[in-house]
Amino acid sequence: MSHRPARCLAAMGVALALAAGCGTQPRVSGQPAPVAAPTAAATEKPKALVIQGRQQPCPPSDRAKGELPDLTLPCLGGSTTVHLARLGQPTVLNLWASWCRECAAELPVLAAVQHAMRDRVLFLGVDTADRADTARQTLGDAGVTYASVYDRAGAVQARLGLPGLPATLFVRADGTVAYTKIGAVSSTAELRDLIRLHLGVSV
Repeated sequence: MSHRPARCLAAMGVALALAAGCGTQPRVSGQPAPVAAPTAAATEKPKALVIQGRQQPCPPSDRAKGELPDLTLPCLGGSTTVHLARLGQPTVLNLWASWCRECAAELPVLAAVQHAMRDRVLFLGVDTADRADTARQTLGDAGVTYASVYDRAGAVQARLGLPGLPATLFVRADGTVAYTKIGAVSSTAELRDLIRLHLGVSV
């Protein structure tokens, strides 16, 4: 009987020690530390490279000059450049960024309509004041396959005097801007109506 309190105290000590170590595993001396699972940040770059492989190539830009800013910008993640003022075809030009919540919500809408319209209207994104790797990740998450150019300095937004992002320009084949939508397009129906009304193309 005299040994039972000592045994109880020892058992309580073991229980407290296990509770204090909850969520961790003891390491035996001489064993290497367990390798931690890779974080999202650690795996982001390879995934971004795969995503970029699904993007369409940027369009050629050697037609007559239009009303868009006379700027030449690099294709996002690619080696080609695009002269915005010389697109020469009906275009939905979307200014966006990965840090813009409204942009992220709008991108799947743009992707769905672009997929339905095929090559009847050019869709081109302008990634604005952003990080290229994060931008490619955002495009992949939204299912976007059309091309974007990379405007690190936000020059297009500044030249057009746009108050914020997102903004979508509906550009005629002759380069004139038919309409500018400030803020996110809310649905595929709205975007199709805007394309039909301002570019004369329906689907």
